[in-house]
Amino acid sequence: MNKPPQSITRDKLDLNERAIDHGHLNNEQTSTSPENLNEQDPGHQTMNKPPQCLIGDLVFPDFKYFYHYIVTVWPGDVVFPDFTNNRTFDYWTQLVKSFHEEVQFDGMWIDMNEISNFVAGSINSCPKNSIEDPPYVPGPINSCPKNSIEDPPYVPDVAEGSLRFSTICATSQQNLSISYNVHNLYGLTETEATYTALKTVRNKRPFIISRSTYAGQGYYGGHWSGDNFATYHDMAMSIPEMLNFNMFGISMIGADICGFQLDTTEDLCQRWYQLGAFYPFSRSHNSVGLKPQDPASFSQDLIESTKTAYMIRYSLLPYLYTLFHKSHMMGETVARPLFFEFPKDKNTYSIDSQFLWGSSLMISPALAKGTTSIGAYFPSGVWYDWYTGGALHSNGSVVKLAAPANKINLHVRGGSIITLQDPDLTTTLSRKNKFSLVVSLDDNGTAEGDHFWDDGDTIDTHPMGKFNMIRFHSSKNIVTNNVMYAGYTDEPMLLRSIVVFGVLHKPTTVKFNGMAISQFTYDDNLHVLKAQGIAANLLKTFTLQWV
Repeated sequence: MNKPPQSITRDKLDLNERAIDHGHLNNEQTSTSPENLNEQDPGHQTMNKPPQCLIGDLVFPDFKYFYHYIVTVWPGDVVFPDFTNNRTFDYWTQLVKSFHEEVQFDGMWIDMNEISNFVAGSINSCPKNSIEDPPYVPGPINSCPKNSIEDPPYVPDVAEGSLRFSTICATSQQNLSISYNVHNLYGLTETEATYTALKTVRNKRPFIISRSTYAGQGYYGGHWSGDNFATYHDMAMSIPEMLNFNMFGISMIGADICGFQLDTTEDLCQRWYQLGAFYPFSRSHNSVGLKPQDPASFSQDLIESTKTAYMIRYSLLPYLYTLFHKSHMMGETVARPLFFEFPKDKNTYSIDSQFLWGSSLMISPALAKGTTSIGAYFPSGVWYDWYTGGALHSNGSVVKLAAPANKINLHVRGGSIITLQDPDLTTTLSRKNKFSLVVSLDDNGTAEGDHFWDDGDTIDTHPMGKFNMIRFHSSKNIVTNNVMYAGYTDEPMLLRSIVVFGVLHKPTTVKFNGMAISQFTYDDNLHVLKAQGIAANLLKTFTLQWV
């Protein structure tokens, strides 16, 4: 991902020796401080020092004006760190380090960072001034005439007619500016601080999921879409949401599977787990006090269909990992709309009920209650059923597909070569297993693909040259590889099988590196060739040929 504009990062802030603004504390009286906006605030208090929990092993001098910064979130009364202050990064790193010494976690989920608050402004309200209470109250006022004075076109319609509704006071002072000016940067700056902390503490790649984001978030972490509802509408809307965020450069994105609010139902949850298996970030999550919605809480049919969908996901991890590599290095999308691959096909422009993983895998979920079939659009070309390898030739049309409750429709684009790996209980174990290739020939009998691989955890493997890049190509009844770069050899990369979709004539002989192999099958109806028992090193050139 491209790094966020330097103008909104801490590198370009006019940093000084202020103490940390933990929850937007301020130890200097300036023209923009909320205290100066109303020196006569009857509720104004000065604290000699912050609560002990804010100090840790660091010392911050002159904590003042704490009164308007105490808010309420899940733990109770809290304050928010000011992540536009350089010193907060050190403080946050120390907190992460302290907790990591107790629990060896790998990543962080940061929440409520819009900033979200269970009270308006603070537990002690907000100072009285023209920023907290602007002369033009945001939003329509039904009792007033409709004109540009009462309802200025540039003022947003906000809940409760107040900028502090469910957030902190607009005049809360941060190092960079008051919250009124930097409110939307909070999630991004917290993610950057968390990225720095995890990188320092673990010395491995950080994994961060944040609810609040801003332009540049994808450089530091991912996003989940927040408090959705257990409805078919919200399940369907998660697709355009996921596609939009990929276009925003935030490719690690997903929604709460089965819904966060409301009790879910089995039929909804079954469909949502099938779709959610193909979110880049895949997680089920719901609110407190609601019925359980993990797969084991439902019928055996849902358990099996969910397992099937996720075993496909786990087998596709090498392909997904390569897509994330391209997202990071080249700014490509992971999940993408059909029109990204077919920009000249105007029929794809409005499709938001199907999507692609990269250029090669099309996902067509069922998104309505009681659905037994769907109408899926197939852009021009040949597409292969993931489950059978059967070909579907299209000139650009909607095709009716069976959609039983236990299946999500998946199709591989002709001309693609996808790398798979045998799944296991964890990614640590599965990455030690053997690989296989799915070769999907186009109408000209050709296909290509690539595969990026490293240890999955080390920072900056690409500039250090500790990675592998392999390209695959197929034409004229031959599949071969080209090892573009081989800098990671700590784990073997063994190929065990190759499946070829679209082999129109039954082969009499299949050879691997010039030697005939006996472990191959051919389906006369589906035109699928399977070559097994190969046991070859992917980092050495190979050739599969059928005649």
